[in-house]
Amino acid sequence: MKKKQLTALLLSAAMALSLLSGCGGNAASSGSSASQESAGETESQGIREYTAFFAVPGTEINDDNEIQAAIADITGARVKETWLTGQTAQEAVGTMIAGGEYPDFIDGSDGQIQLYEAGALVALDDYLDAKVFAGQKGTKMDPDPKDVEGYNTFIERFKKTLPIMKAATETMK
Repeated sequence: MKKKQLTALLLSAAMALSLLSGCGGNAASSGSSASQESAGETESQGIREYTAFFAVPGTEINDDNEIQAAIADITGARVKETWLTGQTAQEAVGTMIAGGEYPDFIDGSDGQIQLYEAGALVALDDYLDAKVFAGQKGTKMDPDPKDVEGYNTFIERFKKTLPIMKAATETMK
């Protein structure tokens, strides 16, 4: 059971990172490598590397883990996880606060309030603005009115096919 939970947690973290790495662009071309390094993120062979702490007992994943490498190849991001090892969540978080160094992602569990009181937590929108999208300019594009009209026509025609698809499905049962 713990293996399934660990795998699910790892995959969830990888998916979250793929969202961030997909939106962040290439550090070399965007000129944002300084902001990435200040966030604790580094880049190795084109793979963004993040750190994470989970305040639950767990087992460290070896750096040469096959599944983690495959996820990194697909998403362009890798997470180095650390877990509780022989201490409580509050003790581990207290040590982090005392040292003043934090991972990119934290699940503080029972120590979450300590992180909040120490000012260690950053609102996600602030983190994204300062670390992920720093220095990037947004672009607004308005759709071509002909494209909008074409899409609306397509949707109307598609809606007319729904009863046919439903009848076909019922017939197949």
